[in-house]
Amino acid sequence: MKIKIGSILLLIVMTTALFTGCSGKETLSVQLLKGGEVLMIASEDAETKLSTVKSENGNLLFKSVSVSENKGLFYNSYTVNVITNAAEDTAGYELLVTMPGKIAQVKDGTADGNTVTFKIENLKQESDFAAYSDSNNTSTVVIILCVLAAVGGGFIFIMKRKQG
Repeated sequence: MKIKIGSILLLIVMTTALFTGCSGKETLSVQLLKGGEVLMIASEDAETKLSTVKSENGNLLFKSVSVSENKGLFYNSYTVNVITNAAEDTAGYELLVTMPGKIAQVKDGTADGNTVTFKIENLKQESDFAAYSDSNNTSTVVIILCVLAAVGGGFIFIMKRKQG
């Protein structure tokens, strides 16, 4: 009886350990350039940092910034959406967004690998830029199945050993 309880507890502990580390280790990062010069780099709290960037005239560069990461056990998705403020600023900006996974959709930008480049050149009017990427955690599924198979095999082995 102790072995059965031990096997069940081991299964619970292993599954819990997998749940805590399965959301992927890659992070989303942003880099804002002005005339080729780096103004800002952020990987954590990118939404707040982008929201505070000001243009040459002192107004906020972005009217709206949304950066979201939805991490799950089997699937992760990442979304970046920025809307520029209308301004008289004539400087050219570039927003580089490096996203984990595969870039699935881009609005008004170009994707190269897992990096999306948004060229912010016309600030006379508001512009909307967006990118979406997703990734599957297939290795998580394989690990969970291996652990379950090992625990199940061990349980069957112990039960046959007790009967024989």
